[in-house]
Amino acid sequence: MWPATGAAARAAGVSAAAAYRHFADHDELLQVVRKRALDALAAAMRASLPAWLGWLGVLTGIVSLATIFFVGAFAWRGWILGASIVLLVAREA
Repeated sequence: MWPATGAAARAAGVSAAAAYRHFADHDELLQVVRKRALDALAAAMRASLPAWLGWLGVLTGIVSLATIFFVGAFAWRGWILGASIVLLVAREA
């Protein structure tokens, strides 16, 4: 048994072998502990963020999509202009 597992079991008030009645091995136990710890960390991080920050992300996404649309809507004109210039230069040469 790993020392951390025994300490965690003592802190929970159960025997060190009790953890292995619910989990197949040490790796499975650690996987569950990691997932719960990361979920708790994510919840604490979400709780600490101001509400307006979420709306800022939404606004940034909208502006990004609008920019992509705007550039895409006018990009073909740039290609036509560029191709025309190349053809005119090639014709004069």
